[in-house]
Amino acid sequence: MRKIKRFFRITPIFITLSFCLWIGIILFFYLSKYPDYLLLFNLKNTVLPDLMLLLILSLLAYTSGLRLFSIYRIEFNSLQEKLIFCIGLGFCVLSFLIMGLGFLGLLEPKIAWGLIFGLSVLLFKDLLKVVKETLNGLRTLSFKQFSGLEMVLLFFLVVTCGLCILQGLCPPYDWDDLAYHLPGPKLFLEHHRIFHIQDIAMANLPANIGMLYLLGMLLSSDILAKLFHFLFGILTVIGIISLSRRYFNPKSALLGGCIFYICPLVIFLSRTAYIDLALTFYELLSIYAFLNWATSLNRKWVMILAVMCGFVVGIKYPGIYNVIIFGLSLIGFGIVKLGLRKTLICLAIFISICCLVGCPWYIKNFWHTHNPFYPFLENLFIGKASLTPLEVITAQTSRQAFTMRGESLNSLFLPWNITINGCLGSLPFGATITPVYLLLLPFLIFTRKPIEIYLIFYIILKFILWSLGLHSSRYLLPIFPFLAIVLTGIFYTITSQACFRRLIIFIIIGIWGALLSWDGFQIIHYRNPINFILGFESRDDFIRRNAEKGYYNTIEFINTYLPEKSRIFFIGEKKGYYCRRNYIPDFSPEHWTWKYQNYNDMAGMREYFRQTQITHILVNTKVISCYYYPDNGVSKKDVESFNQFAQTYLKLLYKKGSLYLYSFQ
Repeated sequence: MRKIKRFFRITPIFITLSFCLWIGIILFFYLSKYPDYLLLFNLKNTVLPDLMLLLILSLLAYTSGLRLFSIYRIEFNSLQEKLIFCIGLGFCVLSFLIMGLGFLGLLEPKIAWGLIFGLSVLLFKDLLKVVKETLNGLRTLSFKQFSGLEMVLLFFLVVTCGLCILQGLCPPYDWDDLAYHLPGPKLFLEHHRIFHIQDIAMANLPANIGMLYLLGMLLSSDILAKLFHFLFGILTVIGIISLSRRYFNPKSALLGGCIFYICPLVIFLSRTAYIDLALTFYELLSIYAFLNWATSLNRKWVMILAVMCGFVVGIKYPGIYNVIIFGLSLIGFGIVKLGLRKTLICLAIFISICCLVGCPWYIKNFWHTHNPFYPFLENLFIGKASLTPLEVITAQTSRQAFTMRGESLNSLFLPWNITINGCLGSLPFGATITPVYLLLLPFLIFTRKPIEIYLIFYIILKFILWSLGLHSSRYLLPIFPFLAIVLTGIFYTITSQACFRRLIIFIIIGIWGALLSWDGFQIIHYRNPINFILGFESRDDFIRRNAEKGYYNTIEFINTYLPEKSRIFFIGEKKGYYCRRNYIPDFSPEHWTWKYQNYNDMAGMREYFRQTQITHILVNTKVISCYYYPDNGVSKKDVESFNQFAQTYLKLLYKKGSLYLYSFQ
């Protein structure tokens, strides 16, 4: 009780907060006389609850991680290091708690709120301590420690963060979050449990981050789910700054974080409910934990490394590469510094914890399909599972993600091509990255420190693994923090002349300003999230305006006019999150070919649709023409075959944009 009284004693910060509260009360009653402004205080029409919940859950995650680290008496080098490791571990805890509720069939909003309340009560003293430390830190905050150039970087960083959060506060409308990152948690929520989703094969991918999205949807909405992904981008910047200050050049820390965040790809991903920023953050924590172990030889850091690596394995299948890389790194560094016996003990601890933390989704998939990597690598397991024909063809075509795309000689030019030719939404790279990495790349020849050499080997190895699969820019995102750290660290080390250093930094700021101006114009003018955030535009109107032309109109037609027992077959379309009818999405070009491969038996195809209880077909002609036809598995004969099938058996119900909705005659 004394601590609480001492916390609320009359202090400048207490007076300030009290006065702000008084201002809020006065403005609320004053503006309540004006209906238009009253919308700003209507919690159902604004995103204020989502922002508050993100803050509360982040605080709870940080406090949970802090309690666990205090139990094992792990000390941190800086406040930033403590922040990222504690909040990272705390989100791991929240993810596994929701996963446990899902496997027990207890996915109910009341239970989720009870869980959050119970954690808050359990950690109440720690929460009070954290809040007090935060307020004291804000009170002593000073910008005098930053130079003028660093203040400019901070300004651009804040502006970029503002643009990212403006997009993050809006309903989802992008591809993969509407295809499987959100439909999976949505179906789990509807059934109150985690189960195998037959019709959406990609929704069965590892879903550690999906559990956080599920928590957001349980407590509030899909906007809170998106805000989690935005937050991981901010945490990655803090991690870059902390790692640079501890192991590289402290002067380059802020520039490294800024270079990562100015990337248009990062700005794009911050508005989505994808998983790439979360994957990047936890890979950064893995490297950080490994370096802490390599410099201190404290076995507790091996345990932290294993937890982070195991969590990465539960985010995405390629996370298994990290287990192999760090396992080999433990052996190499351990034998030199500890000897064989202690190294084997560390390796055993590492592998055991990795398997324990990373295995739940693999066990789930193996239980249902006899393939822990479902729907990938199905050629190794397909004879052992009882799958529907649709699941078989989806699994067979999904293995494209693990094949070489293009000649090996072309892979040598990928750094140039992905930077110069990358463009958001276009093939083959799918997103734009900043040219700053390419600009600073020559500085790698000045690498001297062993820790820099290790990171460069890590970057090269991850790049080679990426080049063997799909050349999408966002799949390469996890190496960008380390590239920014190494390049800026070397840059600050070799540029002793301040004028040359300032020239390069001003060039980087100029590139950043140009990119930011263009992205800001696109976001504010075309996306226009502000009206929705302030409550002057409805959720439906925002999605209808920002989603692919005709997409949301067609989905609204389906939800309004089609019977509840309808079953819709998507062709060239995989985004079904907003569809309230049973649907089967289309994830691959061979999927299209398979549907119409038997051109001489149209009646047999019709009978197949009847047996599978499919009542309607939705076709996205734009996706087929842009992504599938003619180089990706769909031939002219395939298209003609469908047209013939449509003329004989189908009736056009609705057309908007490039989407055609058919019913059977």
